[in-house]
This record gives sequence, C-alpha cells and structure tokens, in this order.
Amino acid sequence: MQHLFFWDCNDRHDYSVNWDALRRLGHREDIAAWIRSGSPAFPGTVSELTKLADWDLSYATPG
Repeated sequence: MQHLFFWDCNDRHDYSVNWDALRRLGHREDIAAWIRSGSPAFPGTVSELTKLADWDLSYATPG
C-alpha cells in the first residue's frame, strides 16, 4: 500500500495509542525487524512539546 498521509492526529480524535504503529507504516525494514522479534507491543514514545525556537508552548489556550 502506498500514499498514506496522517496529520493533526490528535485534533478531534485521540490517536496517541495507535501513533507508534501508524508512524512505522512505510518503513519496511522496521516492520520486518518487528515481525522477526515476535511482534512485541510498541513502546509509548510521546514527548510533550513545550518550546519551539523562542515560542513558549507550555500553556493551553482556553476554548
């Protein structure tokens, strides 16, 4: 399968549980290694972004 696109995955629906699997789609070597290792659960790899260059992203906008 080709041409899959995912963006704004946490906007209206929370896909964080599935994101570790979704982000590997298209990486055939990674998927093959995952299968060879017995298909263990994907580890959670979420990092909260709090700063981007000089922008402070640590607060939430109301609404």
